[in-house]
Amino acid sequence: MSLDAAYKKGLFYRIIGTNAIYHDESLMNKEWFVSVNIANLFSRIISRLHHGRSLSPLLDNRKIIQRLLSQVAAESGEDELPFDREPARESGKEKGD
Repeated sequence: MSLDAAYKKGLFYRIIGTNAIYHDESLMNKEWFVSVNIANLFSRIISRLHHGRSLSPLLDNRKIIQRLLSQVAAESGEDELPFDREPARESGKEKGD
């Protein structure tokens, strides 16, 4: 099954790629493909490595991804993307408690 067919069947909403690698123009023009610029992230990684600082703060990118997805939603005229919401929190109890 092609990605176009899977998208039409509703198997996914968007695929997010980065500008770290080349993407063919035919992919870039798909309505389901979003390209994200990660040049800033690369520059921050290089700077932290150069200064001997930890990369750990850069590894948890939930807030960055959330902001980028909100920007995509705003640019496309949507109020909210389906995955724009906070995940449900577990109660902290194990099954059978």
